[in-house]
Amino acid sequence: MTIKEVLNMGLINNEEMFIRDDDFHLLAHGVKGDDSIREYENRELESFTWDKDGTLYFDVKNNEPLRIIIAANPNPLNYPIVEKRLLAYLKEKSMEAQIISGKQRGVHTLGEQFAADHGYKIVSFPEDWIDGKNENSAQDKKMVEYASNAHGVLFAFWDGESCEIKSMIQIAKLYGLEIQVVLTRW
Repeated sequence: MTIKEVLNMGLINNEEMFIRDDDFHLLAHGVKGDDSIREYENRELESFTWDKDGTLYFDVKNNEPLRIIIAANPNPLNYPIVEKRLLAYLKEKSMEAQIISGKQRGVHTLGEQFAADHGYKIVSFPEDWIDGKNENSAQDKKMVEYASNAHGVLFAFWDGESCEIKSMIQIAKLYGLEIQVVLTRW
């Protein structure tokens, strides 16, 4: 059943309503007829709820694929460990997924290898160069922003010391991504 079908049942008047995804992230807020609500009218519902103060919540099914960023120390990486962790996670989620790549050596090539080996789509964010310098932080932010527009996940393979991975974790926290940290000593 869609939001539009529920709105046409006659149960809802001009009440304030919130539309959330399956992780309870707010997608829209307004009243019946608002553009922000109409944008989601054809989305399939998981459920809808009135809380005790009369506020209405629509929980929509997630039609977007997972958006996964893989970040790791620049040390030699062990593909079987990355592959094992990602396969276990994706099996549990049983959702479509995209692998977000920064098109750099090392971990990004592992993500691309994983996507190629298992049939996942790759979304690339090539490096930014400003005044002859690689701007990893700008690239990281672009990848996290993209991931945050759906169910974004950061897989950080981290030795607990790398400033670059720590920065990526902090950016992902700011944008509300799910974060999976795998402590490594490779």
